[in-house]
This record gives sequence, structure tokens and C-alpha cells, in this order.
Amino acid sequence: MKMLHLALMVGWLYVIGLAAGALLAKRVPVFSLGKAVVIGSGLLGLFFIEHVHGLGDLRIAYPLLFVLACVILIKNRGEVWGWMKKDHAFFIGFAWAFFWRNASPDINTGTEHITCMFFIANYARGSTLPPPNLWLAPFVFDCYYAFQHYAAALLSRIFSIGPGFAYNLAFPLVFGYAASLVWETTAYHTRSKTFAYVLMAAVLLGASGVIPFIEWLRTPEFKDWPVIASMRFIGSAELRTTIAPFFAGGGREIMSYPLESFGYTLIIGDYHPPVSALLVLIMYAASMLLWLRERNKQIYVYAMSLSVPLSLLCNAWIFPLIVITYTGWLLYCWRAKEPIPWGVAIGSLGLGFLLAYPFLSYFALNSLGTPIKWVPWSQKSPFLLILLQNWPVIIMVALLAFKKENRLFAWYVMAAYVLLMIVSESLYVKDGMGGENIRINTGMKWLAWIYLFGYLMAAWLAYGIKNKAVRIVLYAAILVPSLAHAYYLVPHYKAFYVSDNKGKLDGTAWLTNDKVVADMLQYLKDAPDGTVLEHVAADNFTPGAALSSFALKPVYIGWPMHLFTWGKGWGLLKQRKDAMLAFYKGEQPDPADWLLRNRIRYVVWSPRETNYDAFKKLKPALERDYYWKDFNGNPDAPVGIWVRR
Repeated sequence: MKMLHLALMVGWLYVIGLAAGALLAKRVPVFSLGKAVVIGSGLLGLFFIEHVHGLGDLRIAYPLLFVLACVILIKNRGEVWGWMKKDHAFFIGFAWAFFWRNASPDINTGTEHITCMFFIANYARGSTLPPPNLWLAPFVFDCYYAFQHYAAALLSRIFSIGPGFAYNLAFPLVFGYAASLVWETTAYHTRSKTFAYVLMAAVLLGASGVIPFIEWLRTPEFKDWPVIASMRFIGSAELRTTIAPFFAGGGREIMSYPLESFGYTLIIGDYHPPVSALLVLIMYAASMLLWLRERNKQIYVYAMSLSVPLSLLCNAWIFPLIVITYTGWLLYCWRAKEPIPWGVAIGSLGLGFLLAYPFLSYFALNSLGTPIKWVPWSQKSPFLLILLQNWPVIIMVALLAFKKENRLFAWYVMAAYVLLMIVSESLYVKDGMGGENIRINTGMKWLAWIYLFGYLMAAWLAYGIKNKAVRIVLYAAILVPSLAHAYYLVPHYKAFYVSDNKGKLDGTAWLTNDKVVADMLQYLKDAPDGTVLEHVAADNFTPGAALSSFALKPVYIGWPMHLFTWGKGWGLLKQRKDAMLAFYKGEQPDPADWLLRNRIRYVVWSPRETNYDAFKKLKPALERDYYWKDFNGNPDAPVGIWVRR
């Protein structure tokens, strides 16, 4: 039944996608691009509407949108099979990401799993935006660019699934859209299905240039897995001993940040903002390519222009990069005397930012102050490291020097890539991180975006160069790192993705395999709304606050350090953290009064709580205002929830 349920959801999403693509199919020859433009515009419009009034539960959308989609497809029934063949790569990308998420679907304390699920949970209740901050009741969630998590939460609201299930469904959905866009754009432009499959696979794998050389870089102390280390080459601790001699001296340190490609985010399992930002980048690059070759240019200008505000919503870090390339494109049009449909460009930009304005009005005010600074000499990437990580795209971009057709545009791509790399090594966004992590967020967001932009544009343009040697070099630059990456995926899968929780897509099995915890979670899901107190034993990466998030209940305080990183004041966070810890130690002078003053309705005493002396102090102190709901029947090791009377 679980697989039938999943199949119905995926089938519904695919039918809705087909109908969305049908709306632009006569104007856009790449069906998946038209689909992306319609869905992106629709999501942005809905995001705007819910800032005016939250729509709450969206189960009614399931039959209504399905009927509407069927009407559209029936009217175009002669074209549907052709669209499905064009869009078949969606299932390849979806299946690839689903294979990994289904193998190990737990949304646990590893990396950013819990935080990404928490973002989805904030939006899953359908409140007027900004939504309640489920990790800092009763404040609102107003400090993070979480558009992709809003979109994932729509799945939760339409299908009545938990935020964990929505997380594990949204991940392969994004990969499906990315695969379809890359494959169909490549096949249409190059007329080579083989090259389209090769490029699509390379984008989904997301290999870096380091991976083919990983065996030569190993040291006896090397412990990091090759797939991960190759992405973190500029900051992999295990590789520092090997590469240090190549750039010793000069007072430079080795930075610590990974290349957040599709492959890295999938292997790590984080449904992190770079995922959707890269998807928007593919839509943006495909629109730019088709603008170059098609006569009906207005729709592509609309898509390119809409990608600018969409990128800001999906991943604010890369906004300067898309502005640079968009401005560069305008300069190219001026230099090449290409007419620009200014009405469409300005109208699309204006519409996008207008729809984004309600979000930006509070996001800009409540986020961390992030001035752009010059990169200090000690934090610049040594040239050898840049070369090793980026040699595939450097070679591909360099091949454009041989291009004769659309030569000026090829030079625009080369200049844009070089400029972006110079910018990434000259400037960074100061976000409060220090030491070797001073560029961590700027680096891992910018480098992945720059890599994919240069990679796609160079691959599409270089394939048209009528030179056998160029074609061989192009294939080699794509296949060598991709095949090496694929080779190391097998042991990586065996080491990390053989899980007893396979197929449990709600992501809670790491908690609910304990029947007592499963009962507690279900109780919180069914209970009336109210603030929960959980024991958050560490500043981050702790099970504390997980139950509340999965249950869509606000918690008194979540992970303090993450909340601080997202812009909340440390004074408030420290006060709440200290008060919460004092409660679980039994050191609150009047615990019942403290709970009532903070309007806490539920107090979780989980199996992790072993301070039974504190429990003995708390139980009589709380019994007047809170009743004890026991879940394990063991008075010597109690587990349960105090509930406000």
C-alpha cells in the first residue's frame, strides 16, 4: 500500500507537470523548459498570495488540479505522447535521487537533515506568511531564504503527509526536473541523444575535477570517503597533509568548504537551498541558449528575467552571480546589436520582484548583516587547488575559443566564467563565520553555481564546434571525472546507505523504531496546538526539538547555534537555552510558574532523559498545573509528556 500511495502521488505530480508544460508547448520547443517556467511562475504567485492570506490545508487542490490538468491534456491529446517522450528524463532523474533517499530516508541529526525538515515544517501548517517559527515560539520564521522548503511543504499540505515524507519526495522531484531540462535542452540543441544522456548524467553526478586523482592524494591518515573528500578538496582535513607542500609559505591557510553540486547534496542528503538554486540556474541557462538560437525570443527573456528574483528566493547567496551574468548578457546584446525586448525584460523582473516583495520586506530586515568584503590574502585559494577542482569546466570553457558560429556569444561565456571566478576569489559575504571558515558559505554556494553555469554553457556551445579533436576533449572532460565519481559511489553506498529503515519515507524511523517514542510522536501530532518544551542538550546536531518538528508543534527553543546563525539575537537564545537546561536539571526555582509564564503546554520527558533525581523534583512541583501522561509504564525510568491541565 505504501508503494501504491507513493505511485499515486508521483503520478499526480507528473500529470500536473505535463499540463503545465502544455500551456507553453506551442511557444517553447523544449517542453521541460516551458513546464519549469509555468511551475516557477505559479509557485511564486502562490508564495505572494500566502503572504496576504494563508490557504491552510490544500487537500482540495488534489482533485481540482487533477481535473483541470486532465481537461488541458484531453484538449491536446494528440500531442501528449510526444511530450511524454520529450520529458522521459524526468523519470531518470527522479529514480536516481529516489534510489538514494529511499535507501536511507532517515531525517536525523547528521549534517542539516533536521534543519531542512524544520524549514518545511514551518510552512506545512499553511499559515499566513511569514509562518510561525517552530523552533522559537511564539516568534515568526522571518530570517531564511526557504522558498524551496515552502514548495516542498505544499506537497505536505496537498497529500496530507508529514514534513519528513515531503522532504524525501521533494528531493527526487527536483532531480527529475533538472534531468529533464538538461537532457531535452541538450538533445534539442545538439541533435545528439547520446551527448544529452552523457551531459545529464554528469550534472546529476556532480563530480569535481579532484575525484580522478584521489588515489594519488591519499595519505596513511586519509579517512574521509573519496566522494566526499573530492567535493571538499579545498577544505578536506584528510588531504591537507598531501597538498600542503604545493603551496607552503605565504601565510595562506587551506579553507574549509565543499562544492555543493547536485551530487554532493544528494550524497550528504541535505535538502539545502543550493538544490533549487541550481535547478533555477539550469532553467536560466537553457533559456539563454534558446534565446540565442530561436526567433521567438520574448518567452526566453521572460524566463531569464524571472530567474533573477527566483534565485534570490531560492538561495540569496548566489544572487550577485546571476546579476553579473544577466548584466553581462545585456552588454553582449548591446555589443552584438541584438534587439532586447525591454518591455518583457523589465516587466518580468518587475513582476518577479513584486511577487517576492512581501518576503523580501521582512527577510532583508531580519537576516544577518552580510556586507561584501575583500578576501584576505590568507584565505585565497591556492591556484593548484582551483585547477584540480575545476579543470573539467576550465577545459570546456577554453574550447569555446575555437568556436566560429556565435563567436561573440562564446566569448561572452568565457568572459563571464573568468569574471565569476575572479569575483569568487576576490570577494566574500561576511556572515559571522571566522577562521578557516570565513568563506565557507560564500565558497560552497558560489563555486557550485559558477561551475554549473560554465559547465552547461560550454558543453552546449562546444559541441557545435566541427572539430574531431575538440569533440574528443569535450567528452573526456565530462566523462573522466563522472566515471571516477561513479566508481566510488558503490563502496560509498555500501558503507552509508544500507539501512534497516529503507523505504520508511516519513524519515522518523530512527526515532520511532522505539515504540514508546513512536507513541509520543503520534500523541503530539494529534494533540491540540501548543508550545512544547524539549531537552535540547547541545547547541546543534542533537535529537532535541525533532519530535516537535515532525509533529508540526512549536518548541520553546530549537538548536540555539543554528538560530543564532540565521540572525536571532544570542541574548534571547542564551536566556532560553539556560532556562531550558535548568529545568531538565531540576534547578528551576518554580518550574510550574516558569512553564506557565512561557505558555508551554507540553513537556517532553524522552527516553534520553536519565536525570531521575530531577524528575522526582519536577513531578510534585508540576502536578497542580500539569498532568503526567506516561508512555512506558516504568516508574523507575519514566518516559512521558507533562500536559497542561
